Amino acid sequence: SAVTTIAAPASIASTKSVNAGADGRVSPGEVLTYTIAVTNSGGPTTAPVVVTDVVPANTAYVAGSATGPGASFNAGLNRVEWSIPAGSSFPVNLTFQVTAANPLPAGVPSIANTQVVDGNNGCATPPCVITPT
Repeated sequence: SAVTTIAAPASIASTKSVNAGADGRVSPGEVLTYTIAVTNSGGPTTAPVVVTDVVPANTAYVAGSATGPGASFNAGLNRVEWSIPAGSSFPVNLTFQVTAANPLPAGVPSIANTQVVDGNNGCATPPCVITPT
């Protein structure tokens, strides 16, 4: 008799960090480097894992700074995009840089940033949205 082995589904997650100076504060004109660590604690990915990150308000993307599989900057949507090929080994680190506005507008207390990871996170049908931790 034939035996069919079914692979466990991929389980994609991500975390993000940013370097914000020694005191953890952003200075006007400061270059910030964001790092997104994408992990898979499940089976192999069967489709590309697409990651998008909108450039935060009051910052500007540093041209050519995005690194990682399929890294590109979509100027029309003001976001960085990556495409991690199906079957890739994990973890995968993705990075990009922005420059804080100089001067920062009055009343701007912080610069917020989140990413979206589309992948098979045990969902029946991608995309699945991963909330960064």
